[in-house]
Amino acid sequence: MGRRWRLAAALGVVVLAAGGVVIAYVDRIGPQFPTVYGTPFSIEIGDDGCPVIPERVPFVDAPGQFVAPDPSEAILCTRVDLDGDGTFEPPDSNAGGSPIPPRQRTLHGAAAAEFAALLNQLPDRNGAWRDWQRRHSGLWPDAPWENGPWDVDGECLDPLMLPVRNFSYVLRYPDRPDVAIIATCHGWTDGTRTRIPITYTPPHLTDEFIALYESQP
Repeated sequence: MGRRWRLAAALGVVVLAAGGVVIAYVDRIGPQFPTVYGTPFSIEIGDDGCPVIPERVPFVDAPGQFVAPDPSEAILCTRVDLDGDGTFEPPDSNAGGSPIPPRQRTLHGAAAAEFAALLNQLPDRNGAWRDWQRRHSGLWPDAPWENGPWDVDGECLDPLMLPVRNFSYVLRYPDRPDVAIIATCHGWTDGTRTRIPITYTPPHLTDEFIALYESQP
């Protein structure tokens, strides 16, 4: 009787320990961040047809599709800071420097829809962190680290390589308002949602846009 009791007790301890490990594992790989965060804001489109970049861009996010999948046009806007003073000038203001892309490049029709599909494949911060975790963790999943792209309180650090190019997008639709998308240190936002590019998996979004642009007939 005593031996059976000891075996049952030992089995119970093993089950409890295994259950604790499973609970901890599920908690570690589960969503680490709120799916709704921040107060949505509007991004204006200027007279030049490009987004007006606010001085401060708060982090905001919500679940759901990032952009509608059927734009008639997708426009890449490029602004350039030639001397690193934080003032972005039109690309054609470059005087004798290295070649700078034109101010606007436009995708039409199927190419615009393909770019919208790329935007919709970008993960939210839970998805971006989980993807990193799958790629880089060992047997026990890593926790999110401070100052990752998902850390809205982290300090944004970008290496200064002149000239600095700022990219933004405008998606135009035949039956709904235009959508402006701007870059932040966390990812791309339309003022309602933020989607985080997985920067360790090139090509980057702007490179993919340019590839689509160059492949248009």
